[in-house]
Amino acid sequence: MVLSVLMMHCPYCKRPATKRDGYDQRGRQRYGCRPCHRDFTADSTSAFAGYRWPTDVILTTVRWYASYPMSATHVMQLLAERHIDVSARTVLNWVQTFGPELTKVLHGYRRRLGRRWYVDEVFCFRGKQKRYLYRANEF
Repeated sequence: MVLSVLMMHCPYCKRPATKRDGYDQRGRQRYGCRPCHRDFTADSTSAFAGYRWPTDVILTTVRWYASYPMSATHVMQLLAERHIDVSARTVLNWVQTFGPELTKVLHGYRRRLGRRWYVDEVFCFRGKQKRYLYRANEF
């Protein structure tokens, strides 16, 4: 008997003895664990598991709140324009829950500063006045 390479491990008991068990309400493949008799999906171990709204809605909300100078009420109004009905308290809960995790993930993608810099000096003349313009660039 050949086992599938994509055999799911149970997130609860960590055993690979799982079977496909239909689909959930969102159309995701559901698995059943034979030893512990629990059902799970591939998203069950996600940080977003158990939330009513999809992952992209939650991430967009956190990104808007953190990136732009808006209050939770303003973010709530923007979401209401897109037919997403959440309260300002829900927005704040999502920001407090997922903000630090998002910061950790994005911190690894920051661009490192170069070790060498060069300065470019340009003379500008305005009328009879001579001005200096300095620009710094990295290698």
